[in-house]
Amino acid sequence: MRILFIRDDYVLWYPVGILYLSGSLRKAGHETRLAYGNHADFLDVVAEYKPNVLAYYVTTGFHRKYISLNSRIKRELPELNAFSVFGGPHATFFPEMIEEPDVDAVCRGEGEIAFLELVDRLAKNSDYEKSPNFWVKTPQGIVKNPIAHLVEDLDSLPYPDHDLVYNADPLTDRVSAKVFFPIRGCPYKCTYCFNHSIHKLYEGKGSWVRAHSVDYVLNDMERVKTAHPMKFVRLVSDTFNLIPEWLEEFRDKYPKRIGVPFTANVRAKLVTDRMARNLAEAGCMWACMGVESGVDWYRNELLKRGDTREQITSAAKLLHKHGIRIITQNIVGLPGETFEEALESMKLAAECEPDYAWAAIYTPYPRTDLAEYARKEGYYDGNPDFVLKDFYTQSALKFRRPGDKARIENLHKLFGLLVEFPALRPLAGTLAGLPLTTLYSLLHTVWWGYAQNKRLMPYKIGMGDYMRTVIRFMQKCHY
Repeated sequence: MRILFIRDDYVLWYPVGILYLSGSLRKAGHETRLAYGNHADFLDVVAEYKPNVLAYYVTTGFHRKYISLNSRIKRELPELNAFSVFGGPHATFFPEMIEEPDVDAVCRGEGEIAFLELVDRLAKNSDYEKSPNFWVKTPQGIVKNPIAHLVEDLDSLPYPDHDLVYNADPLTDRVSAKVFFPIRGCPYKCTYCFNHSIHKLYEGKGSWVRAHSVDYVLNDMERVKTAHPMKFVRLVSDTFNLIPEWLEEFRDKYPKRIGVPFTANVRAKLVTDRMARNLAEAGCMWACMGVESGVDWYRNELLKRGDTREQITSAAKLLHKHGIRIITQNIVGLPGETFEEALESMKLAAECEPDYAWAAIYTPYPRTDLAEYARKEGYYDGNPDFVLKDFYTQSALKFRRPGDKARIENLHKLFGLLVEFPALRPLAGTLAGLPLTTLYSLLHTVWWGYAQNKRLMPYKIGMGDYMRTVIRFMQKCHY
């Protein structure tokens, strides 16, 4: 069968889930392709490919866009009679989207095995509605199948199909870090994240936290390095420093077999001197480290991070000691947060002396613990259709003090510059209060682009590709 994955453009990296799905499908003899729904020739691509299955990876906030796009395909290309499948976080936690017009099936949880089984059953026209993990629409009603056990041995999965993205988007191949996913799952249960819900979903179905072997990951990297320009690697596991013995084996093998600078996500409370040294010796150029809030109550009581200020600043010092650059990650505009409290987050990030201070505006993803708290406290109504598409532009919350909404949104745009230039910090309140959001958005984009190009990327991007990437970033962030 022919499966068409449908996504937006990517900016600097991309979700690897669809690559694993495509790898499993192609190994089983199916055909796959990726198309971008916001390209002018999108419908022509769909018509030319004649897919049997339309596959959408959907996050909350973008779900309405993909539902509409799917209906457009079915309306304008009825001769395809394609079967539509929705997966990803929104489908997992809002499977009732199966009730939407033109949605044929919804996948909950991981899909490498489940999606392949569904496609095989569709090909044989054999009880496809009984596929595990899926809610399926039939003439008799909606069939709700149970969740299957997790794949315990990740190495049993086919290698991800990286060509799926690169063939569809040569710009991504030229300018983006190559993305790999060595460790799946996260043991922590931060309230703004879906991990606490996914743990419940898979209770009794296997361990949510699993790792590929180091050799599997390196074999996959060698495949990509042979076929594509690979100047930088991004390891997108939630917590790359979660398994010390895994990291030590990676340190021993990665430089010899791959030898390309990489970046990874680290948890501050897990960073030790030995771990930071292992990361550096492996070739880690920079690490992303969550700071989230500078107010202890927000960080540890509301967000359930469990990181002390001392652990955060100590981790930053250890990473710097071993020559690893840092991106700090913060959330502003938390439920109940005032502008002054948001400023404390900027101050804690500044104490870490990051090479770039990244910040997001809190987005209340429904059915997470923090969104439920926001709903109960009256900061948010809980409707997933009103979740914003990104966390770069504005807040979806109500604030205790009306003026704080605009000021915190402006603080977000100025966050990186305030951390970088201490002389600006006394002016933070005044600057955030000015009606200059458009200007601040532009400054935010320029500063991010500068940090990427001058500090965080070990290679140079040609001016043409650089400008294309900046434009794509601004379009994606709705600037």
